[in-house]
Amino acid sequence: MSNSFSEVTRDTWFGRLGKSVMGVIVGLVMFVVAFPLLWWNEGRALHTAVGLTQLQGEVVSTSADKVDPKCEGKPVHVTAQATSDATLKDPEFGISAQANKLRRRVEMYQWKEEKESHET
Repeated sequence: MSNSFSEVTRDTWFGRLGKSVMGVIVGLVMFVVAFPLLWWNEGRALHTAVGLTQLQGEVVSTSADKVDPKCEGKPVHVTAQATSDATLKDPEFGISAQANKLRRRVEMYQWKEEKESHET
């Protein structure tokens, strides 16, 4: 029993010419649309950079151990070690670990399709 099939398609000269003309038109439209999008994106990046520069002068670094009342209402920078006493388990594979997060990555493999095309 064979699992193969053949599909025959034909393109005329005018069909290929039409596809080429459509490709040129789409390319020109994309070229024209790219400039306003670039202007908009650069403007957003500038506003973000200005905001981060202003915030840099206002941010207060503090300890994560306790709440400091002098930092109330101000942007705060905190660094700490993330730890957990919980033991996480994956019952499917019988794995357990003392961690903050346990992630399972599942992969599935399928057959490889072989495709040939001939042009005349």
